[in-house]
Amino acid sequence: MEPTPQQRKIFKTTQDWNDYFGPLLQSDTPILGAQLFDLRKACYAEIETLRGRPLLVYTTVPRKCLSRYA
Repeated sequence: MEPTPQQRKIFKTTQDWNDYFGPLLQSDTPILGAQLFDLRKACYAEIETLRGRPLLVYTTVPRKCLSRYA
């Protein structure tokens, strides 16, 4: 596997994610939505490379969020 241009944190468990993300929420410079999106895209790209095929991701949007667009 080729290394990614920017080495990112590897999450093996949900606890790893909580340990990484929790302090960011409490810090003076919280992580931004765009940074999370970039992290997620990098994770997906790496998974696709390892699997050798596209990764399908299904998500849901809470009804509360949808009411803003009605």
